[in-house]
Amino acid sequence: MKKLIAVSILLVLLSATAFAQFKVGFKADITPEFMAVKAPTGDNKDVPGGDDNTATFDLLSSSWADTTELRLSFGYTGENVQALLELKLDGLIARGNNFTGGSLNAILGSGFGDYYVKGTAGKLYGYFGNVADRGKTAAGRYQNFNDYLKNKVDNFGVIYGINGLAPDAIDVNSLRNNGVTTQATNKGQYVSFGLNFSPIFIEIASDLGMTGLVNTGTDSESKVGAAFRVSGEKIADLVNFDVIYRISGGDINTKGDPDGNGEWLNSFGLYANLAITDTFGVSAGYSGAVVVSEKYKSGNDTVKVTNPFYSGIDLRFNFTGVENLKITFNNNISFAGAKGSDSDDNYGVGGSVLSDGVNDSWFALYNALGADYAITDKLTGTLQLANVLGVYKAEYTGGSTTYTDDAFEVALSTLYKFNANVNFEAGVLLGITSEKGEVTGSPSTDAGWLYFAVPLRFKVMF
Repeated sequence: MKKLIAVSILLVLLSATAFAQFKVGFKADITPEFMAVKAPTGDNKDVPGGDDNTATFDLLSSSWADTTELRLSFGYTGENVQALLELKLDGLIARGNNFTGGSLNAILGSGFGDYYVKGTAGKLYGYFGNVADRGKTAAGRYQNFNDYLKNKVDNFGVIYGINGLAPDAIDVNSLRNNGVTTQATNKGQYVSFGLNFSPIFIEIASDLGMTGLVNTGTDSESKVGAAFRVSGEKIADLVNFDVIYRISGGDINTKGDPDGNGEWLNSFGLYANLAITDTFGVSAGYSGAVVVSEKYKSGNDTVKVTNPFYSGIDLRFNFTGVENLKITFNNNISFAGAKGSDSDDNYGVGGSVLSDGVNDSWFALYNALGADYAITDKLTGTLQLANVLGVYKAEYTGGSTTYTDDAFEVALSTLYKFNANVNFEAGVLLGITSEKGEVTGSPSTDAGWLYFAVPLRFKVMF
């Protein structure tokens, strides 16, 4: 794979002299925090020992080197073919300075960012790369919430979590990382093929980087991932839609072992964009996700673990009807429930076995409002509000247990464009978190944090 990428770089560089559509770009993105303050609230103030109850104040807490991203890109756009390769120069520099891993193979293996090659031939479509493809209902129609917000859900899917942990998200409407449940930064490569029957588009995809050692023990898991999607674009000049199904997992090596590691993650969704007017649009979607465990032998018994089914409902709005103003409102409700039985193989939403008479449930709520206002041609102001709530509840004979995680953030920033290639951004961020626990027969707990930051961002692009 590393040799293939190296050869691709050479071919792309050579093509610069042959094609007028070839472009070379450079981007430097520097995002330090001028100031960051974090203080404990509630029970966190009373934690004995350690640093959990310690307020912190940092000036330029994020070093310039650690928050600098340098990318060199090579792109080609032809009539039927597009290609992109981005080199992460900061990754190359870091690896090159690491004497223990600074070999050529180590540098080539860690220095790349995004890449893809895609093309069409008549009705046929082919793709190879690691850049996420979210179909015709991509979140790109809507404002992308910037990196100031720590709690954000960019794309359609399911918000899930367990007691004591902040909610996370399954990005269902994406062909990349079919085997990874979260919106991980690990960008595994995938290949897809499609047929274009305009306005309907049919696509199948498979991950290529999933086979390997998954668990740290002596057993290895060989996993695969695949996805199938049907999309429609501008149906009646009004609607875009995506229907997607993904499956990942499978464990051919430990399938017959009593550890029961073999699992299949199934997720699917139905999403639609509706352009009601030129200035007002609505997006809605439903996502489902469930883990199906493979049967395995435990003594003389055949065991098949059952898992709860997660659902997520998205509703988004965008509005551009006022001059110089753009508004985005993103919302998600996710939920799951499970009932225990006399079997030891019924899992709850918290990931543990539920005994008979015990029921548990999960509920998550996400709301994010963003507004951009162009004050002048060069200066833009942005206001963003986001709240994410996760509630885990278990009910049993004689009592119940409830854990609630809640986080609220507000960010105010300004963006100044010196020119088309040089931008400077500065803002303030305020966040409040709360983790509550209520257990029958025990004192309730309420711990949290209050944080404030002044982030900066300087970006140069050519």
